[in-house]
Amino acid sequence: MVIPWNNQDHETATVSVPRFHVCSYFQLPLLKSEFAESHVHGKLPARMCQQSHTSCQQHQPLGVEASFFEYPKSTTLTHSTALTATSGRPTGFPLLLRPRVFQIGPSSAATTAIRDFLVRHGLRAVKSYYRARDISAWINEALQQGKPALHFLDEYDAYTDFLYPFFSRIAWCSEGCESHNENVTKKVHHYLHLVSTLMWHYPYSKFIFNTRTDVARWLASQMFNCWPSIDAKLNWTAWLNKHEECCNPSWGDLGNKQCWASKDLRLMKVPSEFRHEEWAHRVCCHSLPTFRWIWNSMHRGVKRLFKQHEKRLLIFPIEGDSAALSEFLGVTHKPAAWRKAHAG
Repeated sequence: MVIPWNNQDHETATVSVPRFHVCSYFQLPLLKSEFAESHVHGKLPARMCQQSHTSCQQHQPLGVEASFFEYPKSTTLTHSTALTATSGRPTGFPLLLRPRVFQIGPSSAATTAIRDFLVRHGLRAVKSYYRARDISAWINEALQQGKPALHFLDEYDAYTDFLYPFFSRIAWCSEGCESHNENVTKKVHHYLHLVSTLMWHYPYSKFIFNTRTDVARWLASQMFNCWPSIDAKLNWTAWLNKHEECCNPSWGDLGNKQCWASKDLRLMKVPSEFRHEEWAHRVCCHSLPTFRWIWNSMHRGVKRLFKQHEKRLLIFPIEGDSAALSEFLGVTHKPAAWRKAHAG
């Protein structure tokens, strides 16, 4: 799908993944029986080398083909210690192997419930902001300085609701719509780039992609509603009928102009360079296909990134059983720990 207002040329960046050695001295949250061998001899236990093709014992570089060592279910994430490989890496750019959890699905999909679930299982979790600033801004600053992604906020075990790149219910607007020509495609590409970067910087990390089986409810929660007399969350069919009435392509480039003159219409302030009808058509008609494209692109992109690393990813429909989260994280399941924080 071509998003017509993405008028900025850009290229999809190819992520360069450095190769690291992982068998130098380090500390892991290990079983007692494994502590001496690891602590004294600096070797990774054999059970954690099953997917590395014996690269640990042979001290071979860790690359794309051997990027994930599955931490055992007996690992205590709460008391995990920062882990840094000390050989075979670029100067000043350590490979951090402490187990991390990243929630990477869209907002308005139980992100608060996931954060609370992690906390109730003893993990140190942060959501959206750190020191009154977006977590993603801290990550971008670290990467721009050539530092590991979590350099400025490294003390947490879990990071939630921090990558979804759309802060406005009008996808091509900035927060507050001060800028109204944002590049939607570029934002999704950058989101996928950050997910990929976290994968490679933190090879012990696991990723929760929260999703909904009821996609319509997510769309209703994301889009600006031009027809507030219809609650799209409660009556999606009626809202779609109104959208069809106003936006059917048979009406031409500006849709059904009677809709834009109706007293039932609600709009944000029309930017000076747009006529009322142009802005109304853009906001009211293009938002639905745009957010559908965002949803599908995020899902397809993440699945593609983890195609060779499926054990690191949980696709978690929030309407499902939270036991899947506990099993994925390797923690004792606490059913009461899963509580939906918001009705939306």
